[in-house]
Amino acid sequence: MAPQRFGRSALLLSAALAVVWVACVPVERNQARTSEDTVPRKSAPVDYSAPGPYPVGVTELDIGPSRTTPSCATEGGSAPPNCEQSNRTAIVYYPASASSDANGTRELSGYVLHELVPPPLRSAIPPQLDEHVSYDAPVLVDAPANHEAPFPLVLHSHDTNSDPRINSNLLLQVASWGFVVAAPVHSDRTPLTRPAQATPDQLRPLTDSPSEDVRDTLTALRVANVTPDQPLAGAVNFEQIAVTGVGAGALTALKLLNDPVIDTAIVWSPATPAPLEALVSLDPSARATELRDPARVGTPPAKPTLLIVAERDTVTPAAGASVLYEWLAPPKRLATINGAGHSSFTDLCPAVRSRGGYRQYAFTWPALISALWSLDDGCIDGYLEPGLARQAVHHLIVAQLRWVFGLDDDDVSLSPTWLHQRLGALGEYATESTDLDSTTGPMETATASIVSPTPTHRLEDRSP
Repeated sequence: MAPQRFGRSALLLSAALAVVWVACVPVERNQARTSEDTVPRKSAPVDYSAPGPYPVGVTELDIGPSRTTPSCATEGGSAPPNCEQSNRTAIVYYPASASSDANGTRELSGYVLHELVPPPLRSAIPPQLDEHVSYDAPVLVDAPANHEAPFPLVLHSHDTNSDPRINSNLLLQVASWGFVVAAPVHSDRTPLTRPAQATPDQLRPLTDSPSEDVRDTLTALRVANVTPDQPLAGAVNFEQIAVTGVGAGALTALKLLNDPVIDTAIVWSPATPAPLEALVSLDPSARATELRDPARVGTPPAKPTLLIVAERDTVTPAAGASVLYEWLAPPKRLATINGAGHSSFTDLCPAVRSRGGYRQYAFTWPALISALWSLDDGCIDGYLEPGLARQAVHHLIVAQLRWVFGLDDDDVSLSPTWLHQRLGALGEYATESTDLDSTTGPMETATASIVSPTPTHRLEDRSP
């Protein structure tokens, strides 16, 4: 049986371990993994940067009718012609049964960019940018869930001017190591459906809609989990739930951390809830007061968090992540990827680099200027190789989730020494953990900050 280290009523932490711990609820006895499971339980470090042992299935989940979005809110109250309301969807990746032939399902090897855009808007995608993206491993459409189910759940919130599928390979990677990953499409954050000049008044009434998308995804998953003959039947363990987010989605994830059903949050390239320039100029006390504003993020709960930062990010600068890290309650961890930028972890990064950047097209297609500009951040020459950046993030996320949910026996895959040896691009690595074990004496806080010297990129570059 897998030892369960964490519970909602008691969070047992070891002060000797310099990692961020993530809270969870004990798995039921009949759900615990054994030594004979597909993923080996080892005390030696495990490299989670490559795809895991589980085949991955994908399905689309209906999460209910759309709410009004900024793109539908105009000064006169009338909606643009391409803004009809439709049902919202979530993309769900999950450990699947082994063979598409045996299950009668079909394989997907990748996607074309225009497939991520609503049909009425696909003509707006320039032919030069209609990239084909390959998955790191084939994906099985609507395949039955793997027989080892149920699996812990990861709810993901995507960035502005984006779509969850632009991070498909990252989300597939997480699923391949034994997680169900559900990512709603936030209609007010996708390219082409946001107004070019949205006013604060247009956006303010809808600032919670991404959070509602995630909550509605969780509700729909509970229904799918008990619906016979559906791909997700019996797939999800709702006693272990993480939220993840990138950019603006990081703030959504951190807001959801206050929900009692959420155990932990992992975010990368996080945006800040207030203008960065204002936050960094405040003294620590004033900064903490600003960040406690519940209309933005809310008071941070004492739940474990992991922040992953791209060192050269100019869209959501690393200084903003440092502010968020300061604000968050322990246990927490901050990992910096040297040489990476905002879009270094996306599927499109290799294509952006091969074309010499996308901003060269920005003035030809002004409706896409914001998305094209941000895609260059981290993907043009001079930044860390896209494959190396993605692999570093893959490892950190999977190792953190598996350790926290008790799927690994120990935390050696997150030890600072091993991480700096294996992830040559890892820079600053700060941790703060709180010992809440009443059997070990008074509450204590352990902190560590490790800065890597000049990075060397040791991971094999597996980018296409």
